[in-house]
Amino acid sequence: MEAMRGPKWKARMAQENKGFMDELGAIAKEPEIDATAARFEANSNESERILTFDVTVGSSKIQVIEEGSILKWRWDGSKKLTSMVADLDMAENMVVYSKDLKGGAHHYNIYAVSKEKLLWSFDGRGQHGLSSDVAILGDRVYCLEASGPLQYKWLVSVNLETGHDRRVHYEEHDPSVSIGLIRAENKCLFLLADNAGKQALYHIGLKGGIKRLDKEATVFFPVGYGPKGGDPCYFFRKDFSSPWVARGAALKAMTLPTGISGHGLDLVNLREGVIIHRAHGERYADKGARRLMSFWGEIQENAWSHWNGADADLRLFVPGQTAVKGTFKDSLFFEKPATVYGASLKNGMAKSADGTQVRWLVVASEKKPLGLLVVGYGAYNLTTPTDTTRWRLYIEAGFAIGFAFIRGGGDHNDAWAAAGRIEGKERGIEDFEACVRALQGVTGVGADHTCIFGRSAGGYLMGLAVMRSPRGELARYVYTEAPYVDVLQTSTNEKLPLTAFEYCEFGDPAHKIADFEMMLRLSPVGATGSEGAPGVFVLCRVGLNDSQVYAYESVKWMDVLRGTINGEKKILFLTKGVGHSVHGKEVSTERAQDFLILRNKVLSVNR
Repeated sequence: MEAMRGPKWKARMAQENKGFMDELGAIAKEPEIDATAARFEANSNESERILTFDVTVGSSKIQVIEEGSILKWRWDGSKKLTSMVADLDMAENMVVYSKDLKGGAHHYNIYAVSKEKLLWSFDGRGQHGLSSDVAILGDRVYCLEASGPLQYKWLVSVNLETGHDRRVHYEEHDPSVSIGLIRAENKCLFLLADNAGKQALYHIGLKGGIKRLDKEATVFFPVGYGPKGGDPCYFFRKDFSSPWVARGAALKAMTLPTGISGHGLDLVNLREGVIIHRAHGERYADKGARRLMSFWGEIQENAWSHWNGADADLRLFVPGQTAVKGTFKDSLFFEKPATVYGASLKNGMAKSADGTQVRWLVVASEKKPLGLLVVGYGAYNLTTPTDTTRWRLYIEAGFAIGFAFIRGGGDHNDAWAAAGRIEGKERGIEDFEACVRALQGVTGVGADHTCIFGRSAGGYLMGLAVMRSPRGELARYVYTEAPYVDVLQTSTNEKLPLTAFEYCEFGDPAHKIADFEMMLRLSPVGATGSEGAPGVFVLCRVGLNDSQVYAYESVKWMDVLRGTINGEKKILFLTKGVGHSVHGKEVSTERAQDFLILRNKVLSVNR
């Protein structure tokens, strides 16, 4: 880990932030920034990206407001909000929630309250605290204790009424495996252990007993208990390419949709018999053999209704539209969107360097786009975020927003994700380049008016794109948040919290010569040429408290990109008191600043 303290570091941070603000100040003054930030916040509210859910247990009811990965909540009828909560669960007259104590550093404590009174708190009996996961099952509260930053090792429970009587139910001995709690349908609690998609699933009984399920399987999708209880239901695959197998009487009784065996799964509702699955970015909602709908975008279910066996409460996010509420009523019901701001929605396939067909999606207003912004991710079997709430002002300004569903990501199935791991990262960047060029062709927007965006592991993709097209041959503009770019150095440092977890995702260069040789070619900080990237403008943000991607990576990357030849600017802002993500009103302010800079740059170059 590089030192991020002392006068030299403070001076560098001040220098970078001043450069960023000077660039912004030359484009927009404070009133315009404030007004733009207000528009971002209003769009988020209208689009219901800030979600409001009611949670009821017995005679108790609370309102939960979800803003990205952060929650706020209040008792029904109360005006007092408990804010900056990471997770919560509810029992009769009690709420138990987790809260980060260190400004985005993922060090959580758990608190139990009854009405306005704090009943107890729990810190995990260690200096590293807990994960954010919380689950109430019977008279116990389940959570995960950390052995180090971001390293969750023990499943423990404490008494719901007192916070005492700590019991250890499971210990993970492999440092490369991450564990998490899954609150599934009808109070069915699972523990999922994962190492780059190779998983083990455990069922947690009402009395705290824990049982591993289908030891021969590799991949799982937990579902829950059926409406009448019974055994736990889940899907599993024996390997990444195998078809799904159903376990549990309630799940086996359902008629499975055609084609589901090769798809990824998003949502299964046993109560209604509905399954939502995906292939190459497109989603399908089926009830038995009947297709209810297909759509582009994301669907989100009220996790507490699912957990408590109540009526489903859904939100659908289609690119270019405000979100709509939905529920299961006989089949599947959704309201109409309040606003459609991107009426043109197209998709197609691009041929990657090895001949693989890769899906792309693009949304725009009806008029001819003036610029193109392409979003990429491609890691951890996570789906590409296609909700365009944060991009609405871009679309209204004349941008087309494109999405590339590349290998490594979770937009298709497990085999697709596995194909983009370790040496497959090179296939991922080739997929992305093919999609960007296809999107340029379909929109008529060239590289001089193209911006590419990725955050975190998607920032690695951005680093590779700049490294391979340093003069802007692919895209003249890059926008990234918390980019993972010092990949070789990070992956050889076992003292960092996530290094061992990521050996099977990015490679193990400290112990495998083939991985070392691969990363020597594909680590943006180490492999970018001495000239830097003179043809690319880069806008980068990172939080100083980020313990997933440390801020020094972006600083080193700036030095490399600036190189020995003067060219387009590289601007970086390092945010104090913030971890891997920004929350609250700061989100709107940051996005407004970035939008004003990129609108000026991408859309104002001579065509």
